[in-house]
Amino acid sequence: MKILFKQLIRRKPMVTLQVEIDTQIEFKRTLTWWQLLAIGLGAIIGDGIFVLSGQAASIYAGPSVIVSFILTGIIALFSALSFSELGAMMPLAGSVYTYTYAG
Repeated sequence: MKILFKQLIRRKPMVTLQVEIDTQIEFKRTLTWWQLLAIGLGAIIGDGIFVLSGQAASIYAGPSVIVSFILTGIIALFSALSFSELGAMMPLAGSVYTYTYAG
């Protein structure tokens, strides 16, 4: 049990990550800012908002649901920007996962 717990919380040393960053071949960056934003927002929002939102809006809300979607879109944008900042802190393949793994 102790070994399993140690494996679950293991971290990679920053020195090892820096060596990987220095020796890694740079990928060609072809996505634009708008494409990256669309991918990030699509991943965060997902298709789940469309499942029951129409029924709930017709029964309970009405036109105010548009304001609700705008507010949640802004919140999702802030979340996407924070994830992109975490990913940019370590310019390595894996970005946010690498940041989490290095801790």
